[in-house]
Amino acid sequence: MTANSTAVITVIYPLIELREDMISPLRSWTQGQTLARERYRVIAVFAEVDRAQARAMEPLLGPNDELLPVPYRSFAALINAGTARARTPWLLMTEGHCIAQPGCLDEVMRWIETDPQGEIGNFELAHVSRNTVNRLVARWYEETLAQWRTPPNWEHAISGGFAIRASLLDEVGPLEPAFQAFSPHVQSARLHSRGVKVVSFPRAAVIHLDERTMSEFYDSTARYARGEFIARSQIDPAFMERYFGGAYLWTNRARLERGTALAMARALIIAARTSPARCAALAGTLASLLATAAGGVRLRIALNRLVLAIHAMAIERLPMPEETRFRHFLRSHQCALRNCNGCSAIPCRPPPYSRRAAGRSTNSVPATSSACTVWRNSTAAASAGANRL
Repeated sequence: MTANSTAVITVIYPLIELREDMISPLRSWTQGQTLARERYRVIAVFAEVDRAQARAMEPLLGPNDELLPVPYRSFAALINAGTARARTPWLLMTEGHCIAQPGCLDEVMRWIETDPQGEIGNFELAHVSRNTVNRLVARWYEETLAQWRTPPNWEHAISGGFAIRASLLDEVGPLEPAFQAFSPHVQSARLHSRGVKVVSFPRAAVIHLDERTMSEFYDSTARYARGEFIARSQIDPAFMERYFGGAYLWTNRARLERGTALAMARALIIAARTSPARCAALAGTLASLLATAAGGVRLRIALNRLVLAIHAMAIERLPMPEETRFRHFLRSHQCALRNCNGCSAIPCRPPPYSRRAAGRSTNSVPATSSACTVWRNSTAAASAGANRL
């Protein structure tokens, strides 16, 4: 940024997950805004492996904008680099697959000038439904946002588009790349724990380009879920449960080990002999435990992947009522979460918990991190993945 720049806002645009339109999202920030160009600048951050793609987009930038390379290709790494480079009192965070409406930054500037106590402001999310999966994902986002805005839930900063006072990030620190797609929500929870208030801009919106296939959606779910498991292994459990609820899959992950499953199956057999009237109620759980003891986690993962493929085919191709399709969509999402839990159980031992201030992570990398390289409790599972927003 030049010494005589009057820019107040820096837009941090990460060149990652661009989806079907690689030009419109960046152009909507650099050339499509009604706010005077000298009042804001854009930092387009890209990974070194995407240098050719970034160079092709350079003509879209203005004279005060910047293309910033970083070594690692992750959303958190790109956002952190752009934030460190910004020299303005306000930042605007977005995602690579979000197209800004023309008056977005004008609305943000009016808010900044009229509310000197303002801290964070969310944009509205709009959607373009080009196919069945787009339509389902859009409905899922809308229901989740409505849930966040209903007490006793707490308002998240929405990664697709929000303005934030730069000084707030000095208090909570940068995004945690190890937490993958879960990292913005840990940061959002830390901000909330400090009493930061999030408002909404009713006249500012971005068009969120949603996943086009169930395969893309499962990938987003997996990145969120892996990040959540890693975060839960490093962050104060009381903090995590306060903001993200109890995690049945994470808490009971040892159940997926053969030895644990066999011991539990033996206990169920003893219980059935002691209380024959409960045999029917115990039969389903016993069958699941015996399958795990016989085939191990890898067999469960393989079966879950098969179920996911069947769900995807049914959701995308078979004729059915819309409500039935949406129920299949939610079930398949829960199945994807279970599959990630299975991957995180190879191996299953988290590192020792290091006592720190609530919400602060340790520097260690859990064993689950490498194992997960092989994104929403029924309603709780759905809302958890929606934290990807």
